[in-house]
Amino acid sequence: MDRLKERVCFITGGASGIGLGLARALGSHGMKIALSDIDSTSLDIAVQQLRTEGVVVSGFPLDVTDYNAFAKAAEDVRRAFGTVNVLCNNAGVALEGPIDSWSTAGWRWVLDVNVMGVVNGVRSFAPILTTNAEGGHIVNIASIGGLIGGGQHGQYAASKFAVVGLSQSLREELAPYGIGVTVVCPGFVRSSIASAGRNAPPELAGRQEWLLSEGFSSNARNFFQTMANRIKCGLDPLIVGHMIREAIEKGDFYLFTDTEFLDEVERRQRWVEKAINSIRRNPDAPR
Repeated sequence: MDRLKERVCFITGGASGIGLGLARALGSHGMKIALSDIDSTSLDIAVQQLRTEGVVVSGFPLDVTDYNAFAKAAEDVRRAFGTVNVLCNNAGVALEGPIDSWSTAGWRWVLDVNVMGVVNGVRSFAPILTTNAEGGHIVNIASIGGLIGGGQHGQYAASKFAVVGLSQSLREELAPYGIGVTVVCPGFVRSSIASAGRNAPPELAGRQEWLLSEGFSSNARNFFQTMANRIKCGLDPLIVGHMIREAIEKGDFYLFTDTEFLDEVERRQRWVEKAINSIRRNPDAPR
């Protein structure tokens, strides 16, 4: 998709992190921004900040797990801007911890936000995108954790693997409509995801404090604290925003933000290749 100027982009989780960085990057190139977030106070601050930078932007408070609210937001954005050309499913949460810290409520929350939030976005905005004569684009923010697994973040990895798979399916299905798809697999980026628990359901209240308490394993506490520190020192979201803008313009499918975890991605590919070669060498393998 080219000629982004005067086009409209809807961004979830846009009050901070990658969402806000993308809004700034696209806004600086003349795109109109429909910004959404579950935190209405932070959303108002972000909208005002963008307007001081000359960005044409409106805010839309939204809980991405609520399909009806998402569908209403899509209609509100269309009424406000006329159409939508780019959808960015950015909202995401993390709930790190070892197996013995898992709970049904925790799994449901992570999957509801990280997976169903993307599903709700596609369901709500695809009817708009597919009617645009000039086509459109969907950006799904996954994670490098959507390509490689790692201990103590099973919920997050499972949800982001799902986003990668869904994105590939969308890429095939929406291509005939002139709609491109980009799946972003970032490493550590400065954001507020480590404190996403502030918006968690009541039954998960205090979980972060519990993980960091003396009553839990030192290994788990160290892992959680290390992740939080790496995020604080992560890549500038504005840099990532410009990377995403370029990927939209070029029509790229995968987008990596840095080289830190590429060796692990290649290791996973070697495992796949080993399995492929093994089955191909088996004369009794079904054809």
